[in-house]
Amino acid sequence: MSPKRYRRKRVYADYYDSIQRSIVERYYAMVAEEHYHAPNIRSLLTEELIRSELLPRLPEGLHISKGEVKKGTSSSGDCDLIIYKRSVLFWYGSVCTVPYESAKAIIEIKICARDLIKEVEKLKEYRDYAEKVFAIAMHGHFKRSPYERKKAAIEERYGIGILP
Repeated sequence: MSPKRYRRKRVYADYYDSIQRSIVERYYAMVAEEHYHAPNIRSLLTEELIRSELLPRLPEGLHISKGEVKKGTSSSGDCDLIIYKRSVLFWYGSVCTVPYESAKAIIEIKICARDLIKEVEKLKEYRDYAEKVFAIAMHGHFKRSPYERKKAAIEERYGIGILP
């Protein structure tokens, strides 16, 4: 690999590492608050935290929201985050329904890696509704955990990117 290409790869890696560090730092600050959040509230806060981190970094013309993707008469069901282009079929507050043609990525967010393993079927179905599917687990990172082998198997078998 040429030195110029290596530097470019390193710049991208540093950029994405800084985004990941920012998300993790904000998440741990939220978790460390004195009052305990109910699991559903904690999930919503985590989704909002990740959305707020990704929003300013999206290329022009792309949007991010919670909602569902419609493909003909079928629906993806509830998606934690959808990255989409252009048109929206329905919009209510921060939730939207997006046509399949506009959906670029679906992001599934779980608090624990263990919960992510349980959602493999749902992640496989999402592949029918967007170009890319990503999954994020905030706790129980796959590195140094018994789930590392399962993570690799899911990524290889289903083509779903799982972010640590």
